[in-house]
Amino acid sequence: MQTLQKKIYDNREVTIGSTTLTLKEWARRSRISFYTLRWRVDQGWPEERLFERRQGSKEGFKVCSACGETKALEAFYKRSRGGYYSECKGCHKTRVKSEMSESVKPDFACASCHTDKAPMAKA
Repeated sequence: MQTLQKKIYDNREVTIGSTTLTLKEWARRSRISFYTLRWRVDQGWPEERLFERRQGSKEGFKVCSACGETKALEAFYKRSRGGYYSECKGCHKTRVKSEMSESVKPDFACASCHTDKAPMAKA
């Protein structure tokens, strides 16, 4: 019963202008995620805004979530399951470097007696 209700919910027909299609067909036609369209319809977005893309969003470009700049897709790392990460390569490298520098401790402690010891000089 629950599967049938989900299928009915996911295959709702939406009329925009004089055209009536299911949400999945609208998603294919507009190249916007089905889940994004479903959320927008559920939230009561007006027809003229249903198919808007993010500001600055163009085909082959993406907006970095860290710096807010619009960059070519080549400036983003690819995800293994498809798509791209939300921050550009430059912002990712900066973030990782700062996290690494915060986690590295300059003091060395002996594992057995837990006393601080300076690193030995290499000969």
